[in-house]
Amino acid sequence: MSFATPILFIVFNRLDTTRQVFSVIRRIKPKYLYVAADGARADNEGEKQAVQEVRDYVLQNIDWACETKTLFRNENHGSGRGVAEAITWFFAQVERGIVLEHDCLPSLSFFSFCAELLERYKNDNRIYHITGHNPLGKTETDGASYYFARVEHCWGFATWRRAWQKYSYDIQGLDDFIRQRKITKIFRRSCDQKYWLGIFRKMEKHCWQTWDYQWTYTIFQNDGICINPADNLISNIGFGQGAVHTTNLASPFNNQKRYEITEIKHPSKVQVNEQAVEVIQNFLFGVEPLWRKIVCWLPRKAQGLCRRLIQGNGKVIYWLWKAFIFPHLILRELRIRERKVSYGQENPDKTFYVIGWGKSWGSSGLFCMVQATFALLVDAVERGFVPVVDWQNYPSQYLPSNLLHRENAWEYFFEQPGGYTLADISKSKNVILSPKECFKAYGNFADINIVYYRKLFKQYIRFNKETADYLAAEYKEILQDKGKVLGVLCRGTDYTLKKTARHAIQPEVTEVIRRAAWIMAERNYQYIYLATEDKNNFELFKEYFGAKLLVNKQIRFSQQDLRDVRYISEIAFSARADIRGGKYLLGLQYLSSLNLLAHCAGFVGGITAGTWGVHLLATGFEYDYVYNLGSYPETSWRSRVKRILRII
Repeated sequence: MSFATPILFIVFNRLDTTRQVFSVIRRIKPKYLYVAADGARADNEGEKQAVQEVRDYVLQNIDWACETKTLFRNENHGSGRGVAEAITWFFAQVERGIVLEHDCLPSLSFFSFCAELLERYKNDNRIYHITGHNPLGKTETDGASYYFARVEHCWGFATWRRAWQKYSYDIQGLDDFIRQRKITKIFRRSCDQKYWLGIFRKMEKHCWQTWDYQWTYTIFQNDGICINPADNLISNIGFGQGAVHTTNLASPFNNQKRYEITEIKHPSKVQVNEQAVEVIQNFLFGVEPLWRKIVCWLPRKAQGLCRRLIQGNGKVIYWLWKAFIFPHLILRELRIRERKVSYGQENPDKTFYVIGWGKSWGSSGLFCMVQATFALLVDAVERGFVPVVDWQNYPSQYLPSNLLHRENAWEYFFEQPGGYTLADISKSKNVILSPKECFKAYGNFADINIVYYRKLFKQYIRFNKETADYLAAEYKEILQDKGKVLGVLCRGTDYTLKKTARHAIQPEVTEVIRRAAWIMAERNYQYIYLATEDKNNFELFKEYFGAKLLVNKQIRFSQQDLRDVRYISEIAFSARADIRGGKYLLGLQYLSSLNLLAHCAGFVGGITAGTWGVHLLATGFEYDYVYNLGSYPETSWRSRVKRILRII
């Protein structure tokens, strides 16, 4: 059965993205297909052939009964006016329709989502725009499949002729719009109001070659409302070389994860989700209130002052120290400075970024170390450097003292991310030694961040063959052919007993069991896989779930094991995997537990470095619940003072 809603497919010169998007269009077999393509740019050699190849590919691969119309231009009208004119041409012939550009890859349910809402709201003149793109990935909507918003997102959308006929590429009536203070009815925050009025002023002067800001203005001017999906249905696959606007490969909106909607559940009433609007303004457009900008600006300004003082007059620093104004910031600035060195003349065309730590890792767990390393690795990659990890010259629980400065503990578990080792660096010309600390944010469990960091993580954090074989064997033994499995990460022992300040509060084991049991019954999971280092937690889960409980060979501890030590890492191991010691075996088992969790269909756990690792190793979960219970508080006046200084 063919898809009845007309579709406008806007293409240009990129065959790679066009193929992918058109393959989805072919699956739904639209009854009416409109194809528009701008002409090649006169100053771009070879583009005319690329444009023709794209047009030929689309027309030659329409292999179903379809009414096709084309708007193929000989001249280039630009990425602004050219697209706007194509959409106007489309709605001059249809009452309603879907607009897809060649780099906007939809999920299959995007089309039925648009078709149903086009029909439902066809006579509701408040609704102007239906989009398939959710910049946040997911939005909480109290069970509804979509929510109402102020700002349109143009990566895959649908609308009606009644709405688009009010569009004008040249912004008109802006002075009246400002005089009537319509913007104050659209946004509550003054920062949002100023942002959009600034955008419209620039578009009035044709500062940018685009079409969608004018569409936003049209919606604002007519008090229109937009529909956004609760789960993202569109991935922009056009980032990078060849793109006009989306050139930044590091963007968190590059190739976002897409979801499918099985059943469309409608909100009870048409009401804008103001909270979601403000979150999107912050994330997508970088709009923040003045007070928040000041709070973020002051520490950066103070650090900049310290940097200049360090590089300048020593007497000034001396008197600042005497005055006890910025000692903490000066020390911090000294700690985070990079060093450029040269060890030889090899590899002159590359700049290597050696990721160390500058101090002992102490009792840090494996994925806590990976977290800190990954933060610096992301920084190196985004700056175009070749990362090399150094876990060889800094003490850690995974590097026995007799192997310090001799073996790289990173390579016990992982391959080097850039393919070069410390031995290669020792002969290289251009080397940067990383700072001793990194304060770069490297993602959280919000989809807007995790998609980007998951992509980098899988590209650069690769298990070595020994580790990969171990993980594959454990997966085959424990999870393979087990059907739907719910993964649970339940920390205990030193984490919950010591309640270390600023570490995330972990849920009670009884609460985790309650939620896991409810989810298993609600979503028909056959088994539950438990990752825990706590013997007591394991026994409680075993008693409750019985034969449905799956576990790996992870070493577990009781509170009795901690009677003479503060952290698990301080416990002496009698087990020895090889010369690397029992901690290496513990690390392998820990990686296996995270890998098994990542292969489960659902996940439940508290916030830990391991939870962060699971979300980067996974491709996504059908059910994902992370307890966010705040952090354990400071327990002494000394630690509170340090915390205040750290914030300053």
